[in-house]
Amino acid sequence: MSVKPRRPGRRLVRVRIGLASVAGLIVLIRWGLAPSDDRRWEAIEQSVRRQQWGDAERRLAAWVDRHPEDARAWLLRGQALGGLGRDDEARAALRRIPEHDPAWPQAQIGLGTLAMQRHDRIEAERAFRAVIEREPDAIEPKVRLLGLLLIQRRQEEARALLWDVFRRSGDPRQLVSLTNIALEDRHQEIFRDLAGDGDRLRGELEPYLDRSPDDPWLRRARGLLRLEQGDPAGALADLEFANRVMDDDPAARLALADCRLMLGDPEQAIAALGPRPDRPIDQARWWILRGLVEQDRRRIDEAISCFQAAVEADPEHLGARYRLGRALVRAGRSEEAGPVLDQAGAIRDRMIALKTRLDGGLDDPRNAEACVQLARLCLESRMPVEARAWFAHASRVDPFHREAQEAIARLGEMAPAAPRPPRLRTGPADRPENAATSGISSKATAARFVDEASSRGLIFSYDSGAQGDLFIADMMGGGVGLIDFDNDGWLDVYLVNGCPLPVDPGRPPAPNRLF
Repeated sequence: MSVKPRRPGRRLVRVRIGLASVAGLIVLIRWGLAPSDDRRWEAIEQSVRRQQWGDAERRLAAWVDRHPEDARAWLLRGQALGGLGRDDEARAALRRIPEHDPAWPQAQIGLGTLAMQRHDRIEAERAFRAVIEREPDAIEPKVRLLGLLLIQRRQEEARALLWDVFRRSGDPRQLVSLTNIALEDRHQEIFRDLAGDGDRLRGELEPYLDRSPDDPWLRRARGLLRLEQGDPAGALADLEFANRVMDDDPAARLALADCRLMLGDPEQAIAALGPRPDRPIDQARWWILRGLVEQDRRRIDEAISCFQAAVEADPEHLGARYRLGRALVRAGRSEEAGPVLDQAGAIRDRMIALKTRLDGGLDDPRNAEACVQLARLCLESRMPVEARAWFAHASRVDPFHREAQEAIARLGEMAPAAPRPPRLRTGPADRPENAATSGISSKATAARFVDEASSRGLIFSYDSGAQGDLFIADMMGGGVGLIDFDNDGWLDVYLVNGCPLPVDPGRPPAPNRLF
């Protein structure tokens, strides 16, 4: 019996081929099971849409480990972290997005929204204005900034911003708001009695003041609001402070004069009035306050002259007409008073009719006739800019509406008035009278330092760029320079930032800042 000899190495070859096949099969299985980047990203977007923030953050953390330069991932991660209440981490994620990236505007809006949630007025305003400067046509940052301005009672800036939003969007709801603001501005004495609205505004303002109690814009807003709610004693200190730190602010000046008059100090009220304002509505208030001072002095003829000047400045001002009529009655000139009080009643009826229609809203924004009715009421109330805007909207809805077309032709091109909004003075502001620490003698000579960086807008975050191995520049910091950059006699502040070392041209450092 013969034995067939084996071929040497055949079994070894078979084993090697078998192992290679198994390894290849494992690779194929892994390749088939592991999701591609597209599938991973779809899962991330799905979690974000469903607001499953924990799952989204876990997936995004893994994603940015693999793609650390993906700005859209950092944007979504900031949103997810914010949804989880991890605001510090959310801000750090959003700040990773460089200014040249298309996602930067949305990152700034996110940072501004987070700042509003922690009631940081300055940081929120900075973020929204940065986006508006870069993208003038963007609506979202303007709407968010608008809410912030209204909380601060910065009505003129808010109105100008809202007109801009309306021009770009054509949304009639914004025109409803604009008409309401104009109506309430003229008839503040009537609308200040709406206590519910005042309580809401105070509730929105107080958390910002808790964070920044010396912010001049917030103190100004609190003073105006307290006066509107009938608390002149509580408003006085804030209004005095606002008048010291603001540059030509008619609203604050007139409010301070009114406050002093309500507290029984007519002489100080006259001193607070200052020069006559430019805007007709403000001129009417200015003359009314002067008339009330003359009335307090029992100089009825002088008071009547002031109230007449108020009516001439703004003929549709209900308070001016009413006070003139009452003063004429007290002077025994009832025949003259009758027509004046009748006109006051007619103004009140027009105001109520317009307010009622505005509060009813526009059930159908494509109802041209409803828009024309609002336009007529605005014209009767001497609000021609708002009237023309309503006629124009009616014409867009119905291009063949004859009355709207004729009114537009008759009124011509009109632009809303743009009075200069108040600004903080550039020089050092006087300290409020109660700022001194109690218990320190007035003769004390020791220096006292007050941290006013936030209230002055001096906000800067230094990033050393340290990444583990410390370089000497990481440990020494960036530094600060004090120079008179604009030659106005006051020192300006230049703050220097850091960056990761060695320098990566693809990841530019955070910017230096000049204040």
